[in-house]
Amino acid sequence: MEQPGLQFAQRHGNDILMGVFGTPLTTTVVEFDDAEEAEDLPTDKWYRLIATEDCHVLFSNDDDATTADMLMKAGLPEVFYLGGGLTRISVIKNATAGDLYITQLQTNPKP
Repeated sequence: MEQPGLQFAQRHGNDILMGVFGTPLTTTVVEFDDAEEAEDLPTDKWYRLIATEDCHVLFSNDDDATTADMLMKAGLPEVFYLGGGLTRISVIKNATAGDLYITQLQTNPKP
């Protein structure tokens, strides 16, 4: 039973990502290795992250990523909202150096 005030929309396959986020806007490439690398980004935005090698990422204004932080598997894109005053993503390699592609996504109004 549908509750008053709630809207439901049916989505299929790639329509989910492109229907909600629209056309990707900008992509930043961060090279990561043994030392932590960081990128300052506009806040209150959605981002798609994809790494060429396994890495660890941390969303923080002050702290640096370590191998104890969230693991991102190579080749598997993930979408995150950078909000709440956070403006920085830091990354460090898991075992092999690589690149982290950070793409800002354009958000469309909900259907």
